[in-house]
Amino acid sequence: MKAIDFRKGYEVCINHAIRLAHDADSLAENGSFGHAFFLYFTAMEEAVKSMFYALVHIGVLEYDEKVKRDIMKHMDKTATFAGFLSSQMTMKKKDFDSSIKVPTREEFTKSIAEIVEAISEFRRLRETSLYVDLKKIKWNNPMDFPESDFNSAREYISYFISSVRQKFDILINIPKEKLEDVFRSMTPLLVQGMLLLSEQMFDRGIIKEEEYKDARARIERQMKEIKRQKRGYRVFWE
Repeated sequence: MKAIDFRKGYEVCINHAIRLAHDADSLAENGSFGHAFFLYFTAMEEAVKSMFYALVHIGVLEYDEKVKRDIMKHMDKTATFAGFLSSQMTMKKKDFDSSIKVPTREEFTKSIAEIVEAISEFRRLRETSLYVDLKKIKWNNPMDFPESDFNSAREYISYFISSVRQKFDILINIPKEKLEDVFRSMTPLLVQGMLLLSEQMFDRGIIKEEEYKDARARIERQMKEIKRQKRGYRVFWE
């Protein structure tokens, strides 16, 4: 059986995300802000898929049915988007080297709260951006989609896509012998950041209690493993 080229999967997905965003801008120029918003939301999901395939390519993830399901779930895509974007907003690092400016817990919490609030609103707007629907006695018309809502989504998602392209183009070209140092620096911060993220998403009703408990248990197991290994990992916010 021929091996799957996951690097190509990354490249196809990120290029598709960029094209969707370009097409969305064209729609917006013609005043079709609802349809433009929907394309930006889809572009965000494609960019998240590209991240998964890049991580499989470099050997961080194994491509099994669990990973495949994760790629296809809207909730996992938006959660990954929120976590990655919030980390990009607070971690001032260059080219994935090992020197990371660590934010305080308060800074990270504030950043995640702002992103989760935006994502919650984007999810609410997603359906109204594409379909005509009757809400009680009022018709929802995607052609009436507010330009301000489109601009807000465009700002967040454009930054996300460009960050994925910039960082992951570098990541997939890092020699494998250097990758361990990269993830040794990143892992504790991102794991604990995802714990804060899951709390914020549960508080805002984006995920259900069962999903929150499962996520928290999984993240806490990862944190214990990080502490157990003690292979140069820094564990923050003790």
